[in-house]
Amino acid sequence: MKHSEAPLAGGVDHRLPTRRPGPLFCALGALCCALAPLCHAIEGLYVRVELGAGLPSDLSLTRTNHGVPTNCDQWLRGYDFDGDGVDDVPLPPGQCTPRALPANANHIGVDLGYMAGASIGVGRGRWRAELDYSRRRHGGKTASLVVPGDPKQQEFVRREEVADEVRADSLFANLYWEFPRRGSRWTPYVGAGLGVKRMGIRYAATSVRTSDADALIAIGRNPDAAGTTSRADAALSDTLYGYQVMTGARLRLGERRSLDLKLRYGDSWEDFAAGGTRWRTLRDHASTVAPGGAPVFYDIAAGGLSAWSVSAGLAWRLR
Repeated sequence: MKHSEAPLAGGVDHRLPTRRPGPLFCALGALCCALAPLCHAIEGLYVRVELGAGLPSDLSLTRTNHGVPTNCDQWLRGYDFDGDGVDDVPLPPGQCTPRALPANANHIGVDLGYMAGASIGVGRGRWRAELDYSRRRHGGKTASLVVPGDPKQQEFVRREEVADEVRADSLFANLYWEFPRRGSRWTPYVGAGLGVKRMGIRYAATSVRTSDADALIAIGRNPDAAGTTSRADAALSDTLYGYQVMTGARLRLGERRSLDLKLRYGDSWEDFAAGGTRWRTLRDHASTVAPGGAPVFYDIAAGGLSAWSVSAGLAWRLR
């Protein structure tokens, strides 16, 4: 991935504290209690809670820098390359208008994580319709940004990035078709749903430049940038529309209770996008083109948002 940086160096753990979904389900339970009189008046009404594991695909992540190259950085001291007594860098501001530098996508692995959900629905014959909330949460892996053969790589001794604490909070409307089997307690089903999800990514990146000033001079870069580090570290989020398909089976445990085993696949209609984020530090200074100058931003786009999940749930038919 060109023109990108990488996770914060020095062995620092940049992961967000683990958040547990308990308060969300407590709120949902309180709402159900408040609506209990209405619930008992609806024929075929049921509620379900589920817990399982989710396995997302690897993220295809692209960072686009809206900034200036090393030789345009007005924070750096000047240097005379040709020995004529006049500094050749930094270049004049008129030649250094911040510009977008799109990068190639970098593939970042995402770990197996938990999936939890709750739903409320109505069943009529073989059909079921429900409103379903779920949350997935995953850790991410570190990916190298070194691109063999890229001249810009000669500036750096380390370039990495990580998309960590990948989270998706989803609200879907689902429709199911069941296949009752005479004399069996098991009822297979298939289903599909449409909805919206709030997705979050903790993004971190670091680029550490070589401390060898002569090496920077040899490739025509301002030697005052030697040993500097550019760091990104931000919690990013986006709201996306998506779909999901499900299959599974319900095991009747009694007159009103059942065990629900479900396999689910979901994806988004669009890519994740979060723009206008400032660098934590840019070449060891503030994320601006010059002291008091215009800010420097980066944008993040991520594809590959599909995920599989498997879960077990308990359902209660209220009437």
